[in-house]
Amino acid sequence: LAKRGREVVVLERDALGVGASAGNAGFVVPSHVIPVAEPGMVGNALKAIVGRGAVRLRFRPGLLGWGVAFLRHCNRRAVQAAAPVLASLAERSAALYRELAGELAEGGGIDCGLQAGGLLHVYRSGKALAEAERHADWEATFGVRSEVLRRAEARAAEPALKETVAGAIHYPNDAGLNPRRLVESLAAALARRGVVVASRTEVRGVRERGGLARSLATSQGDIQVEQAVIAAGAGTPRLAAKLGVRLPIQPAKGYSVTVRRPAQGPRRRMLLGEAKVAVAPQSDRLRFAGWFELGRGDLRLPPARLAWLERSARASLRLDADLSVVERWAGLRPVTPDGLPVIGRSRACRNVVYAAGHAMLGITLAPATGRLTAQLLCDEPSDQPLAPFSAERFG
Repeated sequence: LAKRGREVVVLERDALGVGASAGNAGFVVPSHVIPVAEPGMVGNALKAIVGRGAVRLRFRPGLLGWGVAFLRHCNRRAVQAAAPVLASLAERSAALYRELAGELAEGGGIDCGLQAGGLLHVYRSGKALAEAERHADWEATFGVRSEVLRRAEARAAEPALKETVAGAIHYPNDAGLNPRRLVESLAAALARRGVVVASRTEVRGVRERGGLARSLATSQGDIQVEQAVIAAGAGTPRLAAKLGVRLPIQPAKGYSVTVRRPAQGPRRRMLLGEAKVAVAPQSDRLRFAGWFELGRGDLRLPPARLAWLERSARASLRLDADLSVVERWAGLRPVTPDGLPVIGRSRACRNVVYAAGHAMLGITLAPATGRLTAQLLCDEPSDQPLAPFSAERFG
């Protein structure tokens, strides 16, 4: 929007670079075309109910109806419809990240530490690896490239893997970045373009007249608006409710532990398949991230959850005996019942646009979402059809 000459004000409830923008793994994964609502999630949900696995359910208002809608999408037919949509959005995002990196080389852009090199999905058991191969074959029907690495090949690609690892799937088109650097560099780029970023400014209400939002009531006073974008992650339903709209977005809590880069440890980004734990080297640090606690809206840090992340990493990786922890973190992912984000105008106020519900793909899909949102607000043709992202699809 700023590039298009629009006057933009960003309202941030907290400080910049906290919440889900800070503690995630920083993966840019165009390979992740299968939405969260996939067939295997039914079994994961049953495990969650009995307290097994890395998925947990915490019942809260709206979760039951959301869960019914979610389970309706956990089938191959629904995935066959959603995956091409995600694939297109993710590919556009990957191209935009490369474009931003090119602008950086020319004295503009953003410096987020973007690095190519792919992503390894690592498996300890032959059974899990075989299942992952079948999953990769399915992803290939949507244009995702991958290669299977047997035990010796996987260990050659990442020497920190233990001898007991069965193998890995390598996704060569994936990449990674430093999420905190991304936010800080983006804020600096916005400042250069005259964008006002108002931190610690909470939106408390929307003053509407004639089907249009006229102003926002904030903790720092009222702000007049011509158009508004609600891009508040897991907090988006709370703001949409102020317009009388119910968005079925549930928080899914995740955790990360960041340690000083160990002398013995991985040098490549990877996902530990059975545990669903991300391993993210970031300059002089190493981050473990995971868990999926659906319906949990608090940010408490249970020691057992954090210890489980390190324990899961040690099961597949050779690491120093003692790791120096520099950060323990929890954040909320915004998850929709069908696994697709919500990008589109509000039915309550025509000049309000939603951009939320990206689940675990917020970093991956951010650039393309920003571009689609700008095109929508400027009445430009969209890069891809917006109907699959409409809030109206939920009824």
